[in-house]
Amino acid sequence: MIITRPDIGFLRTDDAFILRFLRARKFNHFEAFRLLAQYFEYRQQNLDMFKNLKATDPGIKQALKDGFPGVLSNLDRYGRKILVLFAANWDQS
Repeated sequence: MIITRPDIGFLRTDDAFILRFLRARKFNHFEAFRLLAQYFEYRQQNLDMFKNLKATDPGIKQALKDGFPGVLSNLDRYGRKILVLFAANWDQS
């Protein structure tokens, strides 16, 4: 399905990455591909937002210190950590 959309620069097509989208759409491959395409389209349309996105950025460091986001102590059914967003602790300025 990826070759049907040459207009999108799919930067990652490895199995582990694509599996994330399949799980997100309960292995409905049409919906998973639609989500994957939208993900990369958004990244292409907003290059400046993702250009220098690093954990060392002062704004990101401050958001992490403010408790936005948080990590649950329990894992999901696949053994992954669960990230939660505490919007009440977030100073949007």
